[in-house]
Amino acid sequence: MEKNMLKKIVAFLGVLGALISFTGCGNKPDDSSSSVQEIQSWDVTLVSFDSNSKIKVIKEIRELTELGLKEAKDLSESVPVVIATGKSTDDAQEIKVKFENVGAVIELTPSK
Repeated sequence: MEKNMLKKIVAFLGVLGALISFTGCGNKPDDSSSSVQEIQSWDVTLVSFDSNSKIKVIKEIRELTELGLKEAKDLSESVPVVIATGKSTDDAQEIKVKFENVGAVIELTPSK
């Protein structure tokens, strides 16, 4: 599979997809990776949003980050952009749902 296709699959599956470990074609997984570790912290990325939802997205960014109006607007115009880092699974899911309810596309990735 192509790398872009894998990214789309992971984004589609959300948190569950991020827990799945993909290996290259024909490669055997290491013995050390035989058990999937639970991911403790997530980065939340604003990937895109419907232009009709821009004001609602900016309001959600302001609520989440406590930025001013201009800074939140600038951030919304910089998509894709990480809007939260190191969030717990529950918090990351809650943020994702809030933004998706106003027409945004959110991607959760494990924090580094």
